[in-house]
Amino acid sequence: LTVYLAADLKKFGPPLKSAEQDLGRFGNATRNLSTTLSGMLGPALNGAGAAAGYAAVQFGVDGVKAFVDDEAAAAKLATTMQNLGLAHDTESVEAMIDAMQRQTGVADDALRPAFDRIIKSVGDTDKATQLLSLSLNVSKGATKSLDAVVQAIGKAYDGNTAGLQKLGAGIDKAVLATGNMDTITKDLARTFGGQAQTASQTYQGQLDRLAVGFGELQESFGAGFLNALGQTEDKTGDLM
Repeated sequence: LTVYLAADLKKFGPPLKSAEQDLGRFGNATRNLSTTLSGMLGPALNGAGAAAGYAAVQFGVDGVKAFVDDEAAAAKLATTMQNLGLAHDTESVEAMIDAMQRQTGVADDALRPAFDRIIKSVGDTDKATQLLSLSLNVSKGATKSLDAVVQAIGKAYDGNTAGLQKLGAGIDKAVLATGNMDTITKDLARTFGGQAQTASQTYQGQLDRLAVGFGELQESFGAGFLNALGQTEDKTGDLM
């Protein structure tokens, strides 16, 4: 039995040694592969991390700027409302503008100055709200900028209808000649009614509404950051 086992081990010696050598080579190859991949992926992963960090910082910077600009625009409109004796409507106007931007995909940084321009000419919150909605419909239907439309409508209420004629909005010349803004706006509403809502349902309109949502997120981040910064400064001041 002892002789048999010794012979048996002699048989398996060379294969075991060969297997051990193969495992050694495999281990070396694995370590080499690991080193190579680390060398290749390390810089890429570091670059990705740096890019993500830069994007986060840029988002924060853009958020603060967006909030500051938004606050300034809101303050400007609030001052106009106060000067016209309509300060009591400021909160409801802001709520209306916020709802309108979410429905149409037209950002509040375009809606506020538009409303500001119209309210200066009509001096009535409800009327200005109706005209802002009409202006959006004309803007989408006639493929004109919102600013161009509200400027034309504002000037028309001030007594100069030439801008409306230049818009190419299809207003009947006889109607335009009357200078009667109730008749003129009814004509515009009949021609362009529902255009803003229709535009908001298109692919581009959905992208615009998504952009508005992202913009609001940035503004919220900016507001939170500045608020936190203010609290930090207060706490630091308490310690001094």
